Amino acid sequence: MFWSWVAEALASLSGCEDDIFRKFWNRRRLRFTDLAVDDIDKYNTRLVSAAIRRREGLFIVLPDFQRYRAALLFATALIRYCRDSRQQLTDKNTQHSLRVVYFSSTVGIREQLRQVKIGDRGKNLADLFPQEYLGRRNAIRIMPSKIKSQKFNLPEVVTVYAPVDPIAVLEQYRPEWIAIDCGDTEKFHWLLPLLQNAAQKNIPVIAWSQNPLSRCLVDFSRYSRLFKWSTKLSLKQGFTAQIQESIKNSLQESTTTEIQPFVLEGTQAHSLSVYFQRVNYRLASCTRGLSGRLDKDTLRLHWQYLRSLESLAIPFEFYESESKIFWGMKSFEQLQNDCEQFRNACYKSYPEIAIKLEEINALLEVASEQIQTNGSPMWSALCNLLEEEPATGEARIITFTSKARKQLFLLTLLALNDRTEEDLRLARTWIFSLDELNKLLRQQNELDDTKKFENSMTIDKTLDWHPLIVGLPNFSARYKLLPTLLHKKLDILIHHHQTSALAYQTDEWSKKLTVDLSNITTVLSELSGIVAPKELPNIPSRIRVNELIGLDAISAKQTKYSGAKLLWEPDDPVTEVARLLQLDEQIDENELITIGSIQTGIAKPTGGVPESWCKSAVEVHFDQGWYTCFAPDETIKIIGVSLSSHKTHERYVRSLKPGDRVVAIPGQRRQSLYDLIISRVHGHPSIELHLALIRRWQEDFMAAYKRWQQYGVRNLEELLCQMQERGTSLTSSFTLRQWLWGNTLCPDDPDDLYRLAELLDMDFVRSYYRRIFQAAKRLRGLHRALSRRLNSWLEQEATGWVGKNDRDLIDAELGLTFSDFRNSLLILRVEEVQIIKGLFLRDSLGKFERNI
Repeated sequence: MFWSWVAEALASLSGCEDDIFRKFWNRRRLRFTDLAVDDIDKYNTRLVSAAIRRREGLFIVLPDFQRYRAALLFATALIRYCRDSRQQLTDKNTQHSLRVVYFSSTVGIREQLRQVKIGDRGKNLADLFPQEYLGRRNAIRIMPSKIKSQKFNLPEVVTVYAPVDPIAVLEQYRPEWIAIDCGDTEKFHWLLPLLQNAAQKNIPVIAWSQNPLSRCLVDFSRYSRLFKWSTKLSLKQGFTAQIQESIKNSLQESTTTEIQPFVLEGTQAHSLSVYFQRVNYRLASCTRGLSGRLDKDTLRLHWQYLRSLESLAIPFEFYESESKIFWGMKSFEQLQNDCEQFRNACYKSYPEIAIKLEEINALLEVASEQIQTNGSPMWSALCNLLEEEPATGEARIITFTSKARKQLFLLTLLALNDRTEEDLRLARTWIFSLDELNKLLRQQNELDDTKKFENSMTIDKTLDWHPLIVGLPNFSARYKLLPTLLHKKLDILIHHHQTSALAYQTDEWSKKLTVDLSNITTVLSELSGIVAPKELPNIPSRIRVNELIGLDAISAKQTKYSGAKLLWEPDDPVTEVARLLQLDEQIDENELITIGSIQTGIAKPTGGVPESWCKSAVEVHFDQGWYTCFAPDETIKIIGVSLSSHKTHERYVRSLKPGDRVVAIPGQRRQSLYDLIISRVHGHPSIELHLALIRRWQEDFMAAYKRWQQYGVRNLEELLCQMQERGTSLTSSFTLRQWLWGNTLCPDDPDDLYRLAELLDMDFVRSYYRRIFQAAKRLRGLHRALSRRLNSWLEQEATGWVGKNDRDLIDAELGLTFSDFRNSLLILRVEEVQIIKGLFLRDSLGKFERNI
């Protein structure tokens, strides 16, 4: 009864009854390249058409990671809007500019519209619709010649990527409706003000996302209807005459994920967990009365110290020596020093907090000494688990919350147990970070067979995934967990004191992943005008948590857990507030890894450990109400004015003076325009294969070099000599060091890659060295194109003149222009600069804020 009502409601939606809809969808004339669309796409287009027709907002959570779904959805909305608007203008005999603003954080919509084909001749949407590339001073309207002669207006699509001021965009372009592509992003800092302003102006918002764990859903729930499909790994079902069965399969959960928590057992593990629990509660009690930057930064450091100890999955000594090669990771010695510096600074202004933190630090030191003496229980448990063979037909996927922690684990495993990734794969075991697992899940259906290659980022498709998450994921990693939550089984390895927090998190995951039929009936009833049924079928929870199992850290023997059951109950208010505070402000290690051309995470060694704090900061106030604080040794791009031209150059922020004009990137702590553009480009699916090849060879080189060093007295000079014996033209070991640091995409001579692979026995590099070289050549060309145009573009921005270079293609294959990045930037004038004394955590500086 219920499913027949859903089918009736979908069939009755407005905007789906005329010839244009029947032609495109009932006759299946709208497609994405040569891919066959399915029922989900047809239902999505019905929902979007109804929302456009009724001028109401709608947010759709897509069921999988097929990127064509979003393109078809957006294309249908454009066609529906075009047809309806044309009819209205014809009836009124008026002319009116039809404009749609498309917001996103990554480029690609023009490329996707080119792949949406209409009819047998394959006419694409990019040819039919003009697109307007948003500039800061002027708009550039690109009107295809094919449609200039049309007597009716077609929509102008204004593409806006990561805008600094979305409200100003709406004021300038006054769109008829707004499209927002959230992708799988966690959150947008610009989203909430955009939705608020659109609601005030009664501008409909059509949006979509691929990730039900995203915090974007929370923002949209305040201003828009939500329609969430059941998220599945693969949903290709084609078109079927059994409409009710199709809808039921698309909304009901076909798979229940069984989460199996493993709690570390043993005398040492229990003792360590007791100290962690005490520190957790005492840090929570310190959250009351926080009022300034200093006390908040001090508390954050102590939370970071605790979380680093809790998540330690390798021996303490190895972490201390090797963590320094990963940018953004701090050794425990550095964490202790930082905590001490900030505690001492707190005594003057916040003596009560400083005293409490001294007691907390004493507990942390005891826990640290215990790990040094008795070893890391998580490392012992993982090593023992690796000795056990996975269940028949399963692939064990050990997952770390950050890439740096994953790489540290692999280095330790190689150094202490002489086991490589290749050895683990032979035992049906793979090691991933959450980011890598997300990329793998999206790549599986993107790349055709001719582009695939055997590497550590692929898993035998005949095996069932059985992920194991190492440690309790923090709040910042929550939205990345989707690939692990879509399989039948998921194991999580935690400490005893984390059971309550895990129960809280699994409850949240289940709510976000389970389809809410009550909400779906409300949306369909409002859009179709059909009264919703009173009785709804019972939908089982998407996640089921099994009883806790104890795992002996020494023997990996599984036992019946002796503690309490996994049951979440609200803690006292102090602890609940503290949980939200420390999780929201926790530093994401993946955000800090920005070294090398492709963010390998390998840090360039320096003369010493860089300080994570500074004793003064530069507070800068700009026009338009913007302000921020910088570390004194940070740089920012200055626009200098001369009689002949506007030149840009880097300058230390401490040298800024009133009247200077700077290029600012609000929402990004590092003020590097090049890094901003590269991060957008590298997130594009069409070049993920190139990046995977480069990452793989660099990671293999680092691991192979570590292994090679273990045999005799070997260094880069010795490696250079052996390569010269094999015919290389290299003359300096510093070149090899650049490769090792990840500062070079790959050698300029492809034969050097092969020589290196032969010397260090790197099978993957030996097999694919020419493809690695071609991938690096492709990326180098893209980077050089960006560099050549960067200064000339900024000069145009400084004068307020948008010229031809602004819309020149950076890359034809990607369809990238500089206009794709302009909205992430501001050119601001300095109004006031002052030096502030005190103690400042560098991670908390460099964030732009605005007084409105």
